[in-house]
Amino acid sequence: MGCLTSSQKEEDISIALQSSKKLKIVIVGLEGSGKTSILQYLKNGKFTESQPTIGLNVETIQFKARHYLIFDVGGKVRTLWSHYYENLDGLVFVIDTTDSERIEIVKNELKKLGSEIKQKCCQYI
Repeated sequence: MGCLTSSQKEEDISIALQSSKKLKIVIVGLEGSGKTSILQYLKNGKFTESQPTIGLNVETIQFKARHYLIFDVGGKVRTLWSHYYENLDGLVFVIDTTDSERIEIVKNELKKLGSEIKQKCCQYI
């Protein structure tokens, strides 16, 4: 029979509560880069044809006993991306590597994203 101290019980409860918390993930990228396709793959396990996102898609997904609240923010509403950066647990920037004509736009958006992320929530790599 085991014995737990009060602080051990509190730590165990804290760990249990953290694991049940939905982690907030935001997916951004230029329009047509594949954000919604990735979200649908995570949700359904397969890629499906999708329409351009107007505004926002939000899905809750369970993966390996964790729940994720995923925000797929449309590429045409880049000015609104930063509104979703607060209290993030993760951010995914999707790049269509076959679209070489827009690589400079991608670079500029990544620079903006970096400074906004530092101000709003977290470090990034």
